[in-house]
Amino acid sequence: MFIVSHINYSNKKEFITPKTIRIDDDVYSSLKKIGETFEDTPNSVIKKLLIETNNYIKSDIAIPTFKGLKTTQETFEKYLLFILWNDFRGKGTKMEITEKTIEIMKKNNILSDADFNIVKTGETRAVNTIAWARNSLKNEGKISSTSLRGIWELTENGVKEAKSIVL
Repeated sequence: MFIVSHINYSNKKEFITPKTIRIDDDVYSSLKKIGETFEDTPNSVIKKLLIETNNYIKSDIAIPTFKGLKTTQETFEKYLLFILWNDFRGKGTKMEITEKTIEIMKKNNILSDADFNIVKTGETRAVNTIAWARNSLKNEGKISSTSLRGIWELTENGVKEAKSIVL
């Protein structure tokens, strides 16, 4: 049996309560068939299935952490799509897109102090979350997985969604 832990964030207190979901070996084996080696986790595979069946519910803009409120990955995804289309016409380098995303999110007062904490990779939480947001959008087919390294490019589906976003 494989155990999947889920972190439940409370809005009233800043503490984390882990939740555990037990998955039978056959279910886990099936999830592994759907996922891509070295890219997907059980969480990302389940998320893909929920998105495909229109059962995925995105969280609010910010969630509590031990070091304050941090902006959700879903919020970064929305800004990333919007900026990639509106400022770069669908294609740009990781560095320029990341910088522009942070600039616009700062200007719109979206980012919190917690987003500028340094994480294990040595970068800010915001920069790290933008990279994860890009990975998630790639898994959803909105950012190309075949672009050159360091180049982020919207797919047709990504352009369609980006055009519908209003900040």
